[in-house]
Amino acid sequence: MPRYAATLLTTLTLCGLLSLQAHAWTDPVLVTPPDSSMHLYPELVFDNDGNMHYFFVGDKDQIPWGHDIYYCKLLRDGTRVTTDIRLDTTYSAENMAPSALLGEEGKLHVIWNDYIWQPGDSSAIYYCRLDVNGNIEIPAKSIFYTRAKEPLLFQDSWGNLNAVWLVENDTLFYGKFDTTGQVIISKTVVYQPGSIGISNLEACMDGLDQIHCTYRHYWGVWTEYNLGYSRINSDGQVLIDYAPLTPQTGDSSCGGADIIADDSNDLYISYMLRLSNVFYQRVRKFNQNLDTIWDYTMVDNQLAGALIGNGDIGQDYLGNIVCVFVNNGIGLDAQRMRATYSTNGEELIPAETIIEEEVLFGDLALRADGVAVFSFTWSEDSYDPGNEVYYCWVEDELSVVSEVSEVLPRELSISVYPNPVNSRANISIINPQGGDVHVQLIDPLGRIVHDYGEFFLQGRKELLLGKGLSSGVYYLSVSSGSGTTPTTEIFKPIVMLK
Repeated sequence: MPRYAATLLTTLTLCGLLSLQAHAWTDPVLVTPPDSSMHLYPELVFDNDGNMHYFFVGDKDQIPWGHDIYYCKLLRDGTRVTTDIRLDTTYSAENMAPSALLGEEGKLHVIWNDYIWQPGDSSAIYYCRLDVNGNIEIPAKSIFYTRAKEPLLFQDSWGNLNAVWLVENDTLFYGKFDTTGQVIISKTVVYQPGSIGISNLEACMDGLDQIHCTYRHYWGVWTEYNLGYSRINSDGQVLIDYAPLTPQTGDSSCGGADIIADDSNDLYISYMLRLSNVFYQRVRKFNQNLDTIWDYTMVDNQLAGALIGNGDIGQDYLGNIVCVFVNNGIGLDAQRMRATYSTNGEELIPAETIIEEEVLFGDLALRADGVAVFSFTWSEDSYDPGNEVYYCWVEDELSVVSEVSEVLPRELSISVYPNPVNSRANISIINPQGGDVHVQLIDPLGRIVHDYGEFFLQGRKELLLGKGLSSGVYYLSVSSGSGTTPTTEIFKPIVMLK
């Protein structure tokens, strides 16, 4: 199979002036129906129109020793358009959170683990595929037979699906399969520390098709741990089996870090540092050599810090780093705060409260138009066995005041890197002013190779390019307006190499 030229970055930028405008987070909005059943581990995925797709765990069918994996869809305004659709039953007693994504082909992909015994079957990671209307295209099927904990899912530049997971708190595994559920690379050991143990896995995939993993790494007793790191690529090659991101010292520990990669493949973690029982919420930027670029404290002297999986980190439509973390709570139940930093380490939005209630299983999702959504599980009555899924949202406080009249710029620059190591071709369209855009890929004969359609864009949108294309010259057409007479149209040549 040919591999194509590396990252293609096409950026449409308007001259604008950043201004800080304060916006308050909304009150919680109910997602799941209020009943006596439990709804846990919400995972939110946005589609290209900004609609919300929720995956979560529930026990409403009251299967003994079992839970169910559910899906539902909400429009971008919060209107529900599906009922709770049951995907499968999981007999897991813990760590059964689903991991989902919107694929480059516009399909929803989700995996989860079945960790405890099921008659006639073994513990396994399961996979399901849906369209954006909630229709199940591939029913739940086992992919990897393993006693996994919280597997995490990523799609590489070839369109294949990659997963990492922990087994029994002592081994980090990797596996790859296609979008039909056919295994390409069977489970592969990334790191096995032995009896010391690792837990609380988080991971991200960068533009080089590398998966970066962070986890709590125990180096002594269970109260002595640091932040560990591993790296593997989508070919199944272990690049770094283990490296410490924080030192193994007796007077400090790191509760963990969610991790993301930016367009330059630099990495960011939001983590908790404990020094002599004082907790500090920190954010760090580092490069592929694991060299720290900057590392700042967001809040300190808290009653408790975020464990891995209870904090979250993302990149907004302007490229800024958004962190959500636990504040003034013990264990899973804790309040949540948000802070935003530029990629240069400038504090853009100081730590602010999202919700003052003690909530469970928080999940941060950032929409292309600048809306941040925080989903969580919460029960109004702490003695009520039922927990419902809620979300609250806020418009990005870093709004753009445009000083230009055209929707698109007159000039469009393209850079390709690194060539020819990676097959991902990434179009990044930034339109701070907001408006309708239409994106097409055209071959030299004028034929439309791929039509990304017309959509309203305010902020940044990432489009993948290159899968299934032959080597040659192509043209990217980006137009503004609507109808047959666009107000602005820009063509730029693109060279794809095997």
